[in-house]
Amino acid sequence: MLAHEYPHLVQLSSIGNTFEGNEQRLIILTENSTKSIPFESKEAIFVNGAHHARELTSVSMVYYLLLKLIYNHEKGD
Repeated sequence: MLAHEYPHLVQLSSIGNTFEGNEQRLIILTENSTKSIPFESKEAIFVNGAHHARELTSVSMVYYLLLKLIYNHEKGD
């Protein structure tokens, strides 16, 4: 949903599979203007959520952080 609403900021990717074969999904928040810079040379923050079963708060906090960063960027903050 965020990738469709903010395609200039949100990229969806995969970092491989778990040992059970489940895809490990990745949401990349970046500006298109900086795509020419390789990921390896960019500073980054890694936020992990949903890594333990039944921890709904970790999913909610990651989503809230994404929304906050996107909306503040869109407002020029």
